[in-house]
Amino acid sequence: MKQKLIVFLQLLPIVLSMLILSAHYLRYANMVEVAICLMLPFLLFIKSKIVVRILQLALVVAAFVWVDTVLNLINIREHIGHAWTRMAIILGGVILFTLSSGFVFYTKTLRERYGLVKGF
Repeated sequence: MKQKLIVFLQLLPIVLSMLILSAHYLRYANMVEVAICLMLPFLLFIKSKIVVRILQLALVVAAFVWVDTVLNLINIREHIGHAWTRMAIILGGVILFTLSSGFVFYTKTLRERYGLVKGF
């Protein structure tokens, strides 16, 4: 039971990253992207190296989506004369959280669970 809780807590950042991105897409009514973001965490039930790589790639793509979003919002806010620094700092934190979520697979517990070689 303790081991399952540890695995759940270690995988939680990935799930949260995908939920936050799905909320972003939901705001713009992009339902296909919402569905993809909501389904990706279910891959975590499959204990495979390819699942790890798919999710890590998805998290990198998600970070690029956030970078694009923050750049567009900065441009819009500058154009209408509103402050954008606080928004950029907050979304910068979201970008860092999303990118760092992919590193959870380098913990000993998850390396063993997904059959990853140490350091890879």
